[in-house]
Amino acid sequence: MKTLRRFMARLTASVLGRRDASRVREELAEHLTSLTDEYVRGGLPFDEARRRARLEMGSEEAITEAWRDEQRLRPLEDCWQDVRFAFKVLRRIPGLAAVAVLSIGLGIGANVAIFSIVNAVVLRALPYAEPDRLVGIWGTHVRTAGRGLLSPAAFLDLRSQTGTLERVEAVEFVTFNLVTGTAPLRVAGARASAGIFSLLGIGAARGRTFLQSEDGPASSPVAVLSYALWQRQFGSDPRAIGRSVTLNGIVHTIVGVVPPALQFPLSGPEVWVPFAMNPEERTVRHTSNVQVFGRLGPRVSATQAEAELTSMARAQEGHVPQYTDWKFTVIPLKEQMVSDVRQALMLLLVAAGLVLLIACANVGNLLVARAAARQQEVAMRIALGARRSRLVRQFLTESLVLATAGSFLGLAIAHAVVKALRGIVPATVLERSRGDFAIDGSVLMFSLALTVLATVVFGVGPAMRLSGAESAPSLGGSSRRLTGTQRDRRLRATLVVLETALALVLLIGAGLLINSFWRLQRVDPGFQANRLLTFRIALPEAEYRDKLVPVGDAFVWEGRQVPLFFDELLRRLAALPGVIGVAASGYAPLTGENNSASFEKERAGWMDGGRPRVAFFRPVSANYFRVLGIPLLRGRELDPHDIQGTMPVALINQTMANRYWPGEDPIGQRFRTSPQMPWRTIVGVMGDVRYDGLSEPTIPEMYFAYGQALWPQHTMTILVRTAVSPTESIAPIRREVNALDPNLPIYNVRTMDQWIAGSLATPRFNVVLLGTFAGLALVLASVGIYGVVSHSVTQRTRELGLRMAMGAQQRDVVAMVLRESLLVVAVGMAVGVAGALLGTRALSGLLYGIGPMDPGTWVAVTSLFFAVALLASYVPARRATRVDPVIALRAE
Repeated sequence: MKTLRRFMARLTASVLGRRDASRVREELAEHLTSLTDEYVRGGLPFDEARRRARLEMGSEEAITEAWRDEQRLRPLEDCWQDVRFAFKVLRRIPGLAAVAVLSIGLGIGANVAIFSIVNAVVLRALPYAEPDRLVGIWGTHVRTAGRGLLSPAAFLDLRSQTGTLERVEAVEFVTFNLVTGTAPLRVAGARASAGIFSLLGIGAARGRTFLQSEDGPASSPVAVLSYALWQRQFGSDPRAIGRSVTLNGIVHTIVGVVPPALQFPLSGPEVWVPFAMNPEERTVRHTSNVQVFGRLGPRVSATQAEAELTSMARAQEGHVPQYTDWKFTVIPLKEQMVSDVRQALMLLLVAAGLVLLIACANVGNLLVARAAARQQEVAMRIALGARRSRLVRQFLTESLVLATAGSFLGLAIAHAVVKALRGIVPATVLERSRGDFAIDGSVLMFSLALTVLATVVFGVGPAMRLSGAESAPSLGGSSRRLTGTQRDRRLRATLVVLETALALVLLIGAGLLINSFWRLQRVDPGFQANRLLTFRIALPEAEYRDKLVPVGDAFVWEGRQVPLFFDELLRRLAALPGVIGVAASGYAPLTGENNSASFEKERAGWMDGGRPRVAFFRPVSANYFRVLGIPLLRGRELDPHDIQGTMPVALINQTMANRYWPGEDPIGQRFRTSPQMPWRTIVGVMGDVRYDGLSEPTIPEMYFAYGQALWPQHTMTILVRTAVSPTESIAPIRREVNALDPNLPIYNVRTMDQWIAGSLATPRFNVVLLGTFAGLALVLASVGIYGVVSHSVTQRTRELGLRMAMGAQQRDVVAMVLRESLLVVAVGMAVGVAGALLGTRALSGLLYGIGPMDPGTWVAVTSLFFAVALLASYVPARRATRVDPVIALRAE
């Protein structure tokens, strides 16, 4: 405690500057007088007594200084003195200081901006209890490695048989038509097993979550709302708990509201209802629609849990056909949420790091040039007794001041960049972020680490170089010595090589992404997207009661409410002014909605080369292909007579025809999707459409008339081709839907151009960021090259004057300067090409239509960089020819 009090007293004295030594001086004066009197009494004259007393007591200044050292923290005061001196030095070179701060600010700003996104998406902990023990459980086909959701029966198998998982819960992500007394609303929702909230460690902000007794088919329907929906629809009214809402035609009682910060894994439901599976649903194995979550037991790894679940599946393989060739995959929840976006984000963070390294090399170059001009100052300080460690600390302090100023500028730049990026961040990144892309404590610590790193990278070299200056030679040296040494020139050339190499790696990477994005934008989606409006509409199954019922060995539809509704809706919308055509599809292009089914080919069985035949199926209206402009390649399209009760027919796309009927005419061939379903006859082959995205390959597709679909299609996407702007038709469309059913909302209202833009959001985001980093790198590298050549020309003024006095022509001087500069650039480019050969392989997964070794991109980028380097060298080289030989020699 005494030591702490003493330390605090010394700290206070240092901070507040309390160094009053008057009391010490008074004591020293009294002691000097006493000692002098003692010598006088011994017989010495006063002057001699005074001299001896002074010699015996020692230097008053030394004693006072020692007392001061005891009263303060000397290192702290020395650091503050270094900082003040650093500001004085930098004020004398405002141009260099401004360029250095701007360079470091750009580098740190780029890193902080990207890190704020990486932190929110990849690094920030999941907002759940013990998140490291949470896992997602998937079904994986052993042969194809395809991963999918689980069936309700498989979920119940896991829950009842696992020993490695402490708990197992399930969620089915659905949507609801929500009616609260105002306009109907379509909301994202979830059917969840009752323990899902306690599994995640989430309690209710208002009311409660589900009770186990409510997770059954006979229980009263209840619902839990999101905080945002509670605010939006009920005005944050606490009395909403206990009120009723209608979800898909069924009245539910609101029992709770979840906290505002809740982020559900990979989705954002606004309404939760209990799973409440009925006996029939509990046995369903052919439909995989359940996302299963689990909590690992103590000291159990995901690998151990996966091995146990897979063994369980193997044990039931003979009894449960769905477990044949399938295994369970257990993935840590955080890995499941970020694995598909992590690679791109980490690549962008590495690219930003390269920009910072280039900026540091640039600043280091400036400081080395400045060091040449400070050799005389340093030599003088060494001659006066300054220690080299003290000089190193002073120069590092100057670098730290520059880096700190750059860090503050970088934070301001990052704040603006993050604000701008929010508009282009892809939805896949946004929905995985845990909180805003804020500059929080973690980001500030990252910024501090970058500041220290930048100080070390660009400050140590010049500091060591300056502290190693010799006193006498420098003081007596010529003016040429003051402009730098051969060692300085080698160091600066090395820094230019580093800048060039790093910039070229970034430019080649950005060039590949830009070329890839250019090709992606020109991909033919397989249909005409202009002036095409899309929206979804879902009919509540409780009100539109069509369903499949077993009749003998087959299933047939019961009721025709669903197709009749859509028939009438299409007829009404087609009659609206400005509407050219209207179609409907269960799963429209680029909307992310798909469903697949295996099928049996007549006389060829279910398997194809050891793998099941699988294709995506799409229930559509008869005029779907004409409205979208999908070409008919063979046979005929669907027509209005293809309805329930007539011969089941199907259309297939070109890819399906080539894969499953190679060398055959598929027209007239038959297949079926279930032994209980009727055989379908192929009547036409359509052109390929890129349903999953412009960068995704076309896959086998089969089209049915929605009146002959596999099951009643309650949810459909309506596609409206207009002669005017598609958005002008939204209001009339709402009126027609409300006229048919006032409780039906329409949702996901977008033009097809917006869907296409959405599918390009991720590659556009990567291109914008990496292109910006590459542009910064090019500018910084060109400035570095210009600075080195310009400084070299200044150093060689006398030499150039002599050459021109001896008869050298201007073109000879320009050629000499360019040759020496471009030699350094060529070395840097060679290193950069080698680095790019290794680094661009990481981009393979982000490219479309080209490979990482695309020769056209490499040639174009290296040519561009060489042209910029040539220009950056030519300007100072041209200036060298303006040296007047007489003036240069006279100056020397």
